[in-house]
Amino acid sequence: MSLDLHPHNQRILAELEDTLEREGRCAVEMATGCGKSFVVYGYHERHPNERTLIVVPHAYIASDQWRKIRAIEPSYDLSNVFSMTYAMLHRRAESDDIPTGFDCIVLDELHHVGAKKWGEAVRQLIEANPTARLIGTTATPVRSDGRNPMDHLFGDAHTTPYTLIQAWLDDVLDDYCADIAYERKMAS
Repeated sequence: MSLDLHPHNQRILAELEDTLEREGRCAVEMATGCGKSFVVYGYHERHPNERTLIVVPHAYIASDQWRKIRAIEPSYDLSNVFSMTYAMLHRRAESDDIPTGFDCIVLDELHHVGAKKWGEAVRQLIEANPTARLIGTTATPVRSDGRNPMDHLFGDAHTTPYTLIQAWLDDVLDDYCADIAYERKMAS
């Protein structure tokens, strides 16, 4: 099994691993469509024995990620990868049933952590898994309310941001994707 990551994903993955080694946590900021999920699964591929929990805003995100990974690499082992939504995490926190025993926690779409109810549940998840490495991914680190959960949870522990402009210069996005990403960025 081997994911064939693009050069920009390989560079971000190397930064992620270096930062996790030093800090135990790392945020990954990459423009929409540039492969944040592939960086996360590239990390998991190098650390297949780590029990990994990926927290997502919507269940379809995790299933879509898994479908894409399996389409590219059918033998990819997902047996140690688990997912749940932020809403499910919140419900489990309210029931004093926070998941434990994870070696790595991924907060996908990290900007959602700024919501009060989800933020508290995430805090409890991190406390219940004190030795877990923490990864956050986002294309939009600053929320519409001005809060920046990336700074709050990760401080300086982050990869070099991979911006839309850099993706365009690197010819990572086709013209259609670049237009959509630019329109979304300008609308926010």
